[in-house]
Amino acid sequence: MLCMALMVSLDQLSALLNGHASLSAEMALRIGKAFDVRMDMLLRMQAWHDTARMRARASEIAVHWYDPA
Repeated sequence: MLCMALMVSLDQLSALLNGHASLSAEMALRIGKAFDVRMDMLLRMQAWHDTARMRARASEIAVHWYDPA
């Protein structure tokens, strides 16, 4: 079972795989070791995903322009 190979709980793995949790650095390291992939590549993929989700919601987020004058 994959959760046993990664040495994480089934709940942790399920949350990640079902999109209820983001990939943490620790989980990226565990997956990298188990599947011989670079953890930094996995974390970049997570960052790209997070960026795309935020861009899709950009119109929902209101801020005021900062004028230091």
